[in-house]
Amino acid sequence: MRLAYSQLGWKSVRLAGLGLASALLVGCADTTRQDVSDARQATEEERQQLDEVRTEAQDAIDEEQRETEQVRREALKPIADQEQDVQTAEQEAKQTEMKFEAQQARDAYVEKAEARLEEAATSIEELRKQGESLEGANKDAHNAKIDKLESLHDRGENSLAEMKSAEVLNWKQSQDNVDRALNELAREMERTN
Repeated sequence: MRLAYSQLGWKSVRLAGLGLASALLVGCADTTRQDVSDARQATEEERQQLDEVRTEAQDAIDEEQRETEQVRREALKPIADQEQDVQTAEQEAKQTEMKFEAQQARDAYVEKAEARLEEAATSIEELRKQGESLEGANKDAHNAKIDKLESLHDRGENSLAEMKSAEVLNWKQSQDNVDRALNELAREMERTN
C-alpha cells in the first residue's frame, strides 16, 4: 500500500509540475516586450518623480534652515548688543579704576613734594633771618644764595602746579620735572648750610 501511495504521490507531483510549467509558458505568452518596456519606463518615471520630490524636500529644508538662521541671528542680536554694552562698561570701569589709582599715587606724591617744599621754605626763612646780622659783601653773598634758593623753590612749586593740572593718567610725565626741581633745590640747600 505504501508503494502504491508513493507512486500515486509521485504522479501527482509530476502532474502538478507540468501544470505549473505550462501555466508559466502560457503566462509568458501574455507578457510582451512592450509590457516590459512599459514597466521599465514607469519605473524610470517613478525614479524621476522621486528625484524631484527629494530635490523639493531638500530645497524646503534649505529654506527652513535659512529662515531658522535668520531668526537665530535676530534672536541673538540683543545678546550681542548686551555683550558689547558689558564690554564697554568693563572698559569704563577699568579706566575709572586706573584713574583712581593714578590719582591716589599722584596725591601721595604731591603730599611728599609739598612737604619738601614747605621744609625748604622754612629753611630759606631761617637763612634769611641768619643773614640779617651780616653786613657788606658777606650780606650780599648770603642774599644771592637766598635769592637762588627762592628761585629754585619757585621752580619746584611751578613744576608741581603743572603736574597737578595735568590729566590724572598723565601726571607721571610731569613727575620728572618736579623731581629735578626738588633735587636741585635740596642740593643747593645742602651747599648753603
